[in-house]
This record gives sequence, structure tokens and C-alpha cells, in this order.
Amino acid sequence: MKSHLEIVGTKEVQKKLQRLAIKYGVAYTTAIKDEAKELLEESKEQVPVLTGALKNSGRVFSERNDVIVAYGGVMMHEAGGEQDTSKYAIPQHERLDYNHPRGGKAKYLEDPFKKRVGTIVARVNAKIKEMNIV
Repeated sequence: MKSHLEIVGTKEVQKKLQRLAIKYGVAYTTAIKDEAKELLEESKEQVPVLTGALKNSGRVFSERNDVIVAYGGVMMHEAGGEQDTSKYAIPQHERLDYNHPRGGKAKYLEDPFKKRVGTIVARVNAKIKEMNIV
């Protein structure tokens, strides 16, 4: 006994899957950027403050497939002038022996990240689900 199977519509299914993959990629990137922005805001509450320039230097940016939260660069400080924070952003973050009489602390980015990392996948998945891409 000979049997024959013909699948109709495979090109349409393939196109739909490709569109879905693109939508999912956009949704994933958007959700990760949202998480990064939330991390930045949480970390700004812990950044050491002298002039405010270091706090103002915090940013979220994309590089290739990475979303990065970083501090440092030339920024305006509270007195209205410019200040290059790139020379001290890392020491302020890493040096546990520095005093911060005007507020803030060392590990201002690392600590909020560690607090959030255990639940980031669930939050990203929830954000993607909210986007209703399927």
C-alpha cells in the first residue's frame, strides 16, 4: 500500500514564524532595556554625591547585542559646570574605604544588580507576555 502526504501552506507558515521571531526579538530587547533603565534608577539612589556629576553620568546604551548600564564621562554638575567623571567612577564604585559624607556608597551599581538578578528572567518574560506578540 502506497501513501502520499502533501503539506500545503508551508511558505506561509515559514513567513509567519519569521515575523514572530522578529517581533519576539524586538520585545526581548525592549524588555531588557526596560530592566536596565530600572536598574539605573535604583543605582542612582546609591551613587556617591559630591557635585552630582557622577550621578548624572549614569546611562543605558546598546552595543551589538548587549544592553549596558554604566557611569562615567563628561557631565554637568549641580553648580552648572562640566566634570569628567570617568577617572573616578570605578574607584568610587570599588573602594570600600571611601567615605561619602553627602550620601551614596561603594558598589552603587553592583548591589542593585545583585538584588535584581535572581528575578530578572521572570520580569523580562512577564514584560514580553504583556506585549501580546503571539
